[in-house]
Amino acid sequence: MISHTARRSGCVTNITSVIIGAMQKTSSRVEKTTSPSSVFISMALDMSWRLAVVVLVPIIGGFKLDQKLDMSPLLTITGFLLAMAGMALVLWQMLQTISQLPVPKKEKTT
Repeated sequence: MISHTARRSGCVTNITSVIIGAMQKTSSRVEKTTSPSSVFISMALDMSWRLAVVVLVPIIGGFKLDQKLDMSPLLTITGFLLAMAGMALVLWQMLQTISQLPVPKKEKTT
């Protein structure tokens, strides 16, 4: 008979392997896209959801905590500052990723 811990660790291992497999499939799919427009759209969508999360979560969280703790604008302002720092980090990471992409060579037409 398998203990509960063994079943849980097996389940976690299975879930982890599924997630890693999905990530590998996604990364191999991304590497196959060579069209500059598809790379641009992919990176723009990636950056947009990251920015949405990094900006909205601290600001809304600060606002809700201000309401609950009755601390007026203190935590909302703190959330805003955290959001700006997070936004800068996301933009920096995106610029680092973009700078490592190969630049497509233009074909000369005569």
